[in-house]
Amino acid sequence: MIIALDLQGTLSIVIGETSEALTRATRLAEEGSLVTYYFGTRPPQIGSVHPNITLRPGLRPRRRALRRARLILATDRDARTNVFLARVLRGRPNLLNTLDEKQTCNFFHVATRRPHPSISIAVSTHGQSPRFAGVLASQLAEAVTATDLELFERFVAYRNKLHTAGASTMLADWSAIETALRTTNDNSNQAGGRSTNDSRHLPTAGMRDLISKYE
Repeated sequence: MIIALDLQGTLSIVIGETSEALTRATRLAEEGSLVTYYFGTRPPQIGSVHPNITLRPGLRPRRRALRRARLILATDRDARTNVFLARVLRGRPNLLNTLDEKQTCNFFHVATRRPHPSISIAVSTHGQSPRFAGVLASQLAEAVTATDLELFERFVAYRNKLHTAGASTMLADWSAIETALRTTNDNSNQAGGRSTNDSRHLPTAGMRDLISKYE
């Protein structure tokens, strides 16, 4: 199961001397996490860092700081550091990733793409090939059409309508609703063009009823 974490206001730690560490610290900060970035001996050579990032020298955070953080990322593939982190956090609820090295992490990174601000496409290979996960996620995102996005917006509106009416969304026949909306959209796209007598392209009475309920 792939889940999305709400990092707003949470404490995170990133450890590493490479640009990869700063990239990941910035991404966490952009998600609202309060990040402490342990950069080693050389501060990052950039004009400024995200306001949610606090810089700290060294590569060995204190145990108390590690245990307070919800998420810890180590990006240097340093065996001694990774083993230390794994030992300190063993049996605790903290999330630790050491660039997907299975021996010392308890979760794997997921490649995500956002074809819409409210839609995330996620692919995981459970640490076996992050590069492939990224390639596949990009392909899936590129396959999302304008019709898909319109369908999403209408699903959201219909779900809100059900909630307002006190009805359960679990009882809605979402597959039938999708068929009705896609069929209606296809017919609209054909308007003004070549007409068809194929009844398979026409909404049934049941579909029309679903559409009217949706609208």
